[in-house]
Amino acid sequence: MARIVVHKRPGTVFHVVGPTDEEPEYTQECRELTGVLGITDCVKFLGKVDVHAYYGQTDLVVLTSLSEAQPYAILEANAVGIPVVATDVGACREMLEGRGPEDRAVGVSGLLTPVSDPESSAAAVLRLLAEPGLYNAMGEAGRTRTARFYDQGDLVSRYLNLYEQMMR
Repeated sequence: MARIVVHKRPGTVFHVVGPTDEEPEYTQECRELTGVLGITDCVKFLGKVDVHAYYGQTDLVVLTSLSEAQPYAILEANAVGIPVVATDVGACREMLEGRGPEDRAVGVSGLLTPVSDPESSAAAVLRLLAEPGLYNAMGEAGRTRTARFYDQGDLVSRYLNLYEQMMR
C-alpha cells in the first residue's frame, strides 16, 4: 500500500507507530520489506510513542489490520478530526459509519477497505488526500461522533446499565 501511494504521490511519509519489542521478528520482517520495496526513506518505524504528539503532523490514520475488536486508534483519530482508512474488520465499520440511525446521521469519518487489499487501501488514502471537501467532512464527522457517542462518562453508564440488566 505504501509503495503505491508513494509512487503516485511522491513525498508522502508513513509513520508506523506501536511497540516493536512484542514481535521483534515481525518488526524486522517489515523493516526488510521496506528495503525490498524501495520505500525505506518513506516509512519510519517510530516504536511506542505518545501518539498525541504526532496528531498535529498527521494527515490520515491508516489501520490495515487483519482483525480488530474496537480499535482505540480510530477513536483517537476521530476525536482530533483525522479521517481514517481501515480494513473492514471488527467494529471498524460501526466506528467509522455509525451504529444506529442517530449515529449514522453524523456522517462517515473514514473509508473502509477489504482485508489484505493494498490496492484498495492505497486508493482510499489517495482519494482522501486529493479531496479536501471529503477529507474535512470526514474529520468533522469523526469529531462529532466521538464527542456524542464515545464520551467516557456515557460509556461507563452504558456498561453499568448492561451489568445491572445481566444480574437481573
